[in-house]
Amino acid sequence: MTQQPQAKYRHDYRAPDYQITDIDLTFDLDAQKTVVTAVSQAVRHGASDVPLRLNGEDLKLVSVHINDEPWTAWKEEEGALVISNLPERFTLKIVNEISPAANTALEGLYQSGDALCTQCEAEGFRHITYYLDRPDVLARFTTKIIADKTKYPFLLSNGNRVLRKVNWKMDVIGYSGRIHSRNRVTCLRWWLVILMYCAIPSLPALVVKWRWSCMSIVATLIVRRGQ
Repeated sequence: MTQQPQAKYRHDYRAPDYQITDIDLTFDLDAQKTVVTAVSQAVRHGASDVPLRLNGEDLKLVSVHINDEPWTAWKEEEGALVISNLPERFTLKIVNEISPAANTALEGLYQSGDALCTQCEAEGFRHITYYLDRPDVLARFTTKIIADKTKYPFLLSNGNRVLRKVNWKMDVIGYSGRIHSRNRVTCLRWWLVILMYCAIPSLPALVVKWRWSCMSIVATLIVRRGQ
């Protein structure tokens, strides 16, 4: 169940005990059941006995791995996944399921007509996967989207497109948002905005090319017919 909003005050601020530097997201898209795989690089800044507490709402947890090993030292609480006995640096892999069609809160990944969209500000990302969903955790994002191309012929996320594989049924596309650390929040928030258009069916694409400051720029505009 989604928690009610609670007031947060500046004098209560506490730096996170963990930081996530990089996160590699994979979306296996489907309106009824989307499988989200999040592989994060994490480092502990607090005491060794401090557990990692990740925010999460309306998620079906499938598995937790630490450094490629199945992990059992975890528990689910209301609005959180708490993981214990962690090393100082580690790779965290979380697989969970969400249902965009059943998401009436319109936060995270949800269905709007024939499209799958995201709304992640200010705390919507916790409806997608378990994460340190706070503005002072500024990870670099890499995103891969997998979808049935007959349902979702246009897949889009932020960053530079680094991968595309298409066969008769499936379309796989990958984006990298690896930029300088001081701009990570820009990378994160643009990814969250642009993934709103990741799965819009039956739309024409217009490719525009122009030059700016001695650089060639190519932009693809995707719009609904008549709009």
